[in-house]
Amino acid sequence: MGMRLPSHSEARAALFCFVSGFVSGFVIASYWTVPDVGAWFAGLAVLVSVISLGCGLYTFYRSRIISMKPVLVFTNAMDDKGKARWFLRNVGNGPAINIVVAKRPKDDKWQKHSRVPTLAPGYLFPIDFGGLEIQCDYYDIDNRPYSSRCRDWETTFPKMKIEPLLESSKITRMPGLPTKS
Repeated sequence: MGMRLPSHSEARAALFCFVSGFVSGFVIASYWTVPDVGAWFAGLAVLVSVISLGCGLYTFYRSRIISMKPVLVFTNAMDDKGKARWFLRNVGNGPAINIVVAKRPKDDKWQKHSRVPTLAPGYLFPIDFGGLEIQCDYYDIDNRPYSSRCRDWETTFPKMKIEPLLESSKITRMPGLPTKS
């Protein structure tokens, strides 16, 4: 069996497709021009300005948070009577509000949840208990949560809260007043 030759109508259809594709490609190519270099630079300048605006807004947002962020640390110092005692000190830039302090004996549940008054920057508050582990949860003035934990004389800032979360009615008030450090 030999190869079949295309019929006259098939040959015309193939020639039409070839010619029309060639002509349309030529027409498209003739309308396509290389963009002006100035337009490229203008587009690039707009892109750079949008990116720098985004970076500036992000930097402003982060510096605002840092400028009013409270940082509570646990310190052990002598009180007025010469007795060693734990203190909660705000070494950050903003006030710490809604502070809850709890202690946890070795591998046990959190106990003695106590509420501490708001601590302004530079103020400290005497804590009437110690333990193997002490943690406080607190908020800044924009209601962002923070935590500080002291275990074996090492203060860390965990992301998790004191477990379990308690109802406000089950948290006692810790006696005392904040003092300027």
